[in-house]
Amino acid sequence: MPSTCDAAEREKTKESYRQRVYRITKKTRNKVLKADVRTLELVLQELNASRMRREPGERQRTTPFQLATLVLKEHNQSLQEIHASQFELIKVLHTWLVSQYPPEGVTSKTSWLDLTLLSHPSARRTGFDWISKRVLHQAIAANPTAETTGVEDKIRVTTHTGHEGQNGPGITGIEIHVQNTFFTNFETMTTLITNAAHFDRQDAIYGQLKPETYEKLNGQTVYTAGACAGFANQLRRFDAVFSISNRAVITHSMVPMDECFPISHGELRLNAYGWYNFMTTNSG
Repeated sequence: MPSTCDAAEREKTKESYRQRVYRITKKTRNKVLKADVRTLELVLQELNASRMRREPGERQRTTPFQLATLVLKEHNQSLQEIHASQFELIKVLHTWLVSQYPPEGVTSKTSWLDLTLLSHPSARRTGFDWISKRVLHQAIAANPTAETTGVEDKIRVTTHTGHEGQNGPGITGIEIHVQNTFFTNFETMTTLITNAAHFDRQDAIYGQLKPETYEKLNGQTVYTAGACAGFANQLRRFDAVFSISNRAVITHSMVPMDECFPISHGELRLNAYGWYNFMTTNSG
């Protein structure tokens, strides 16, 4: 969950853009209606003037060509006004879209690095669900289809560094990408992997000793905490499993800030997110 200040500022900016788009759209609609009214008024005035000019024995009136020219001229003016309003609307929408485009790579300003799990039970459950679904959407965006360049196992590690400080550049993030291909039934494989992700057991898992805290929130989400044998000495994580059509996704969220478990002096907690993306490459 983003920090309160950042979230409030983003909502304020979005609302400002929405209000501006609404006002411009309303203004454009009003201009169109006013232009139509002016056109009809001119036609009515011309018809009334033509009728008043008629005298006994004299049939003076505006020709159809003159009337059509007058109407087209007024209509052309209204179209120009509509075009100008639409152009202004497009500029506003472009500005809004640019402001919503996500930054490339890992940045310290992203909301992923500024999350706190609240202690209130309802807010805490909402936080578990919200964060897990954010990771789920990221997993789907990273692998929209099951197309691959091969079936061989692959691994890629990318390190992101920040600006140089007193001790040189610092590491702001590490990405680890692993690809494996299993020649087996899809449902059987996802069941085995789900069980391996400690949804049905409470023993040790990779990178973490046997959990000191194990809480099965529902059939979808598990929360664990315990000593970590990796980058930090403590690990608090919650995993969730999602089944979507021909895809199964297991998300991992390691959020260090937790109101129920404050960080003690000298304690290091891992801050990371990841997922397992299981997809079928054929009918099996």
